[in-house]
Amino acid sequence: MPTYFQFLTLMAFHVFMKEEVDVAIMEVGIGGEHDSTNIIEKPTVCGVTSLGLDHQAVLGDTVDKIAWHKGGIFKYSRLKRNTPAVTVNQPESSLRVLKDRAEAVNAPFIKIETSTQELYSGINIGLAGRHQFINASLAVELCRIWLEKNRNIKHQVQKIPREFLAGLSKPIHWKACMEWFGETATKDDSERILVFNCTNNRNGPEILKRVVSGNFSHAIFCTNVTFSTYRFKPDLQNNTIKLDESLTWQKTLAESWSSLSSREENIEPSVGSSETHVFATIQESIDWITDHVKQSKHGVKVLVTGSLHLIGGVMSVFDYDIFEYFLNNHNIITIILKKNYLYTWISNSRQKQDLKWQQKILCE
Repeated sequence: MPTYFQFLTLMAFHVFMKEEVDVAIMEVGIGGEHDSTNIIEKPTVCGVTSLGLDHQAVLGDTVDKIAWHKGGIFKYSRLKRNTPAVTVNQPESSLRVLKDRAEAVNAPFIKIETSTQELYSGINIGLAGRHQFINASLAVELCRIWLEKNRNIKHQVQKIPREFLAGLSKPIHWKACMEWFGETATKDDSERILVFNCTNNRNGPEILKRVVSGNFSHAIFCTNVTFSTYRFKPDLQNNTIKLDESLTWQKTLAESWSSLSSREENIEPSVGSSETHVFATIQESIDWITDHVKQSKHGVKVLVTGSLHLIGGVMSVFDYDIFEYFLNNHNIITIILKKNYLYTWISNSRQKQDLKWQQKILCE
């Protein structure tokens, strides 16, 4: 039997072939060299985003070792222009590793310059965070190469909804996340609440060190179980993770948070120490927030992060059949609840949506 991620990869290939897609963009799960997605013999182009420490138990404990695995997606080119290997600015030694891996398979190596200052000038890419311009510059170069190789294709411009998902797995991602949240969440006196979960094969306490700067008055730790009846939404269930009815991991995260948030350097005078809450399901967490927001004088901002399954569960609890809210590219939903309305944070502007079903939830 394939593993969970291997099965998803096989299913993706099946769907791509059945639907006869023009272009498929494959993102690796872990690393690259030994990843289940790394079976395409002749990709059009391969790209590597900004490197950071991630999955160290599997990929190695240095960025250079991780770079070696990432470079494993570069493919042999009989002709120098067959499959370019493209990356952005990296640490010098890691860049050398990537270049060596490209040269080993005769792939042309391209490092694109990504001056965010220049890119910022008069351009709005629709994603919050300065680092997104680095990601965007890589995406543009990959698209340029694809178009160059497929000049005769008929293209069609389609308006794409602004929903984006990306795992927050590297320290650099968490740093960008909190910078973004800090920029957007300080515009009023709303109370801040954190909803967090991650699997125990990640260093949760270490991640929380990077999140504690958000000045949250409450921190909620729950499992990825969606509903209070202990049911999962079927496509959110990860059968590789066993349920822990005693909530041992969530309690560990809560204890770590209590320790971090009580340190003097982490206490915001206007907020004080953060209160922690542990719930068995996502629905119970949202129910608590719903009750709490009724008593809030200034509104509440809720940051949900740490796990794609957690975010999917929040979506299900709010019963969104279509993405009627927005995700930014940090694996975050920022939900702002105030009185009978649900607010969503989009880039640097607040957009009010008068949702009748949401009014009902908050008024029950």
